[in-house]
Amino acid sequence: MSYTLTTKQYQHAIAKLCKWRVVCLMLITAAVGMSLVPVQRINLVYSTLSLIGIGLHACASGILNQLFEQDIDQIMSRTKNRPLVNERITRKHAISLVIIFLLLGSIILYTFSNTLTLSLTLFTMLGYSYIYTKLLKPNTSQNIVIGGLFGAMPPLLGWTALTGSLHTLPVLLVAIIFTWTPSHFWALSLAKIDDYRKSPLPMLPVTHGIKCTQVHILGYCILLILITQLPYLLTYFGQIYLIIVNIANILLLRSMFLVYQEATPKRCWQAFKHSNIYLLCIFLTMLIDYQL
Repeated sequence: MSYTLTTKQYQHAIAKLCKWRVVCLMLITAAVGMSLVPVQRINLVYSTLSLIGIGLHACASGILNQLFEQDIDQIMSRTKNRPLVNERITRKHAISLVIIFLLLGSIILYTFSNTLTLSLTLFTMLGYSYIYTKLLKPNTSQNIVIGGLFGAMPPLLGWTALTGSLHTLPVLLVAIIFTWTPSHFWALSLAKIDDYRKSPLPMLPVTHGIKCTQVHILGYCILLILITQLPYLLTYFGQIYLIIVNIANILLLRSMFLVYQEATPKRCWQAFKHSNIYLLCIFLTMLIDYQL
């Protein structure tokens, strides 16, 4: 770490290194998974500690991702200001943080949660940081589809943290995030297509063209809309969920259809941002509906 960093600059650099925005979204979805557990199984102390353990693993995963992709990050405008690239944080310091976060997170989950959650969290962390980053991303244009499973796991982690068992409801939540991910990421990749053209990564817009990516974006968006009906059809949620989720679906479909019509950087970037808001809206709606 550079000695010239102030405390505030250092904290900001660590937050970026951990991908704090992604971690926050993951923790929100994990917290929703916890909140859907039968009320007699909910323990506020264990819930909080489990979220801390899951969050520490997510931070370690984000750091490993940037350690593995430092060379690629240097040539992309979206990532060229990351802490490892501009040397605000050294590789040695980043590796130390990974070890600390992994150890602390594992101890917390083993002590205050259960071995199933610890195992699934380690699977998620290793899946995103290594399988997705090192194996899938450089070798297949379907990297984000396959790798999306690892980013979709937090609701299941939240559920298992309090129950120690699997259930259809959190698996449905995983399926929603899994199906949401391709359109979300491909919208970003179209907005930043010049970056990906400079990189060695076989991203779909580069390998198969813009039109093919537009079709995939719209197709996955429609599939997502269909899957979001399942929690209502299986009677896990009621009318509030059905109404709000389908309003959100209409708005998301509009954004993705505009990208399908013309993939301008502005439209793609707006669709990417809208998809973030969409996912947050879906999970907050589940929470509200369940509480009512």
